[in-house]
Amino acid sequence: MKSRRHGTLDRVGVKRGRSLSAAAWAHYISAALLALCSFAFAARPFGLAAVTVLPVWLWWLIGVGLVAAAWRLPGRAPLTLLALWIVYLLVFAEEPLSLGRSLLPASRPENPVRVVSLNCAVANHDAAAEALFTNPDVVLYQESPGPQGLQEVSRLLFGRSVVRVGEFGNAIMARGRMVDAKQPSAVKGIMTRARVRLEAGPEVELVSLRLTPAVTRVDYWKPACWLEHSRNRRARDAEMAAVAAYLNTVPPDVPVILGGDFNVPQGDGIFRRLRPRLRDAFREGGRGWGNTYLNSFPVLRIDQVWISPHFRATSVHAKKTDHSDHRMVICELQTVRSGEAARVPPPAARAPD
Repeated sequence: MKSRRHGTLDRVGVKRGRSLSAAAWAHYISAALLALCSFAFAARPFGLAAVTVLPVWLWWLIGVGLVAAAWRLPGRAPLTLLALWIVYLLVFAEEPLSLGRSLLPASRPENPVRVVSLNCAVANHDAAAEALFTNPDVVLYQESPGPQGLQEVSRLLFGRSVVRVGEFGNAIMARGRMVDAKQPSAVKGIMTRARVRLEAGPEVELVSLRLTPAVTRVDYWKPACWLEHSRNRRARDAEMAAVAAYLNTVPPDVPVILGGDFNVPQGDGIFRRLRPRLRDAFREGGRGWGNTYLNSFPVLRIDQVWISPHFRATSVHAKKTDHSDHRMVICELQTVRSGEAARVPPPAARAPD
C-alpha cells in the first residue's frame, strides 16, 4: 500500500514537473523572441528582414501568448517579461500613438493642401476615380490606369487647370500649372515626378513611386526564406537610394511631397535615405488605424506620404476603398511660412547612404 502511494505521488510529480518544464520553455522562448525582435526593429539589419516584414504587434501577440503559457512559474519572472513586452510595443509600434491621437480634436488649417496616395490595383479606373471623390489637390497614383484612363477620370478633379503626368504605373494628377515634367532615366519605372505650381499652395516637387513588392513567405525553418527576404529588401534599398539621389538634385528651398506604395512596413531601414530632407507625414499627424494593406484587413502601412519642412501634417488617415486592394492615404497639409520652416540641409550634409 505504501509503495503504491509513493508510486502515485511519483507519477503526479512527473506530470507536475513536465508542466513546469513546459512553462519554463515558454518563458525562455518568449524572452529570446523579445530580444530578437527588439534588436531587429531597432537596427533593421538586412539579415533579419524576414522578422521586420511582419507587423510589430504580431510578434507582440506571440510573445505575450508565450508569457501566458508560462504564467504558472513561481516568482515575478512572467510579470516582468510581460512588462518588457509592453515596453516593446510602446517603443516600436506606431498604432497606440495614432489611435490615441484620434481621440483628440483635429486642427482645422486654413487653405490646406489635400494629398491622396492610392494604388489603383492594376489600372482600375474605378479606383482612380474613387481617389478624386475626396476632392484632393494632389493625387499620387501607383498602378495607374494610364494616360487615357487619367484623362477620363480627370473630369472629376474640378479646377481651373489639371496636371496629368505618368503612364501605366506611377502617375500624378494635381490642380495647378505644370512647371516641369522631365523624367530622370536613373529612376525610370521606380517613380514619376513633376514640378507643379499648385492652385492651393506653392510651387512643389511631386513624386509618386512604387518599389519592388515584398516577399511574403514565412517558412522560417528554411535558410532560403531568410536569404530571399534579405535580397528582396536590398533590392528596395537600392531603389530608394536612386530616389534619394534624385532628391539631392532638387534645390533645398523647393517643397517636396513624395508618396506611394513602398511595399515595405513603416519604420523600415530604407526610409533613412529620405531623411532629413523628408519626414513621414503619418508619424506627425496620423490619426486612427493607419495601415493600408490589405484593404479588407490592413496590417501594414506600406502606402505612405513624406513631406519636406515646408509643410506640416495636420491630419493623415487611411480610408477604406471599394475598388482597390489597398486603402488610400489622405493627408491634410498646412503650408509653413518660409521663416517657420526648418532649415533643410544641403545634399552634402545629409546622412550617408
